[in-house]
Amino acid sequence: MRCLGLAQEWAEGGGRVLFHLRKPWDAGFLAHAQKFPDIEILEAPEHPNEGTVETSISRWGNDKPIFVWDSYRVSGETLALTSKRGCRVVLFDDMADRANYPVDFIVNQNAHASSAMYDAKIKLPGTIALTGTRFIQLRKQFLEHVGWRRTVQKDVQNILVSLGGGPVMSSGFKLLRPAKASITLFLPF
Repeated sequence: MRCLGLAQEWAEGGGRVLFHLRKPWDAGFLAHAQKFPDIEILEAPEHPNEGTVETSISRWGNDKPIFVWDSYRVSGETLALTSKRGCRVVLFDDMADRANYPVDFIVNQNAHASSAMYDAKIKLPGTIALTGTRFIQLRKQFLEHVGWRRTVQKDVQNILVSLGGGPVMSSGFKLLRPAKASITLFLPF
């Protein structure tokens, strides 16, 4: 879960984190989140709503929380309400398919993402779109593998490629152009 990478950094910097998650909860996510005493987890409704926002705000007392939404199910109305309550709002987005982005930050970390995808959308004044792989959210455990190199055979005969979450046809074929091998391509449809 990409927002766990952000939450981990925030908690290690002394911040409090409150997750609203729908059940069933992922056991791996829970095990990792529970390593940080400042990460609290509450059950969320299937579609985040005004009650979700009010529950979060009430838990913070006089401090205004920063809401990080990472859900396809959160509505534009809920995003707008969060902003109207005086909170900063970050939205993880993959598709740029909303007409309205009433948020302070849009994070689209996909390879195909660009800020131009959001130019014609309705946004708050000063909304910042953070797009592309430069903004990928990774948990610290992945840093252990920086510099790791796999031993690769000189002549590769079989390649498996699995893509999803974007314009996979064009991305997949760009990846495969230089290949001179038997290729199996899994597509999400």
